Amino acid sequence: AYTLTASGRIDIPSQGGSVNYTTRAPFAGFGDADPDSGELFIRGADGASITLSVLSNTQVQLEMDYDGNGTIDETVIVTWVELDA
Repeated sequence: AYTLTASGRIDIPSQGGSVNYTTRAPFAGFGDADPDSGELFIRGADGASITLSVLSNTQVQLEMDYDGNGTIDETVIVTWVELDA
């Protein structure tokens, strides 16, 4: 079994900015498998954000607030493979 928590800032010079991230719930899983639980919150420019919620060790949900007004503008469910691509 494993768990992972993290927080920090990533500078993205090609995009002219940076994002801050923090683990809201530890990522947890077993062996070499992708996590089966956890949540990551990412905040960018003008309050825009993405909340990544683990649904299973094969799927994650992305809730995106593009304009930073606190309302989710788009929700997408993708596989870990798609997210890693």
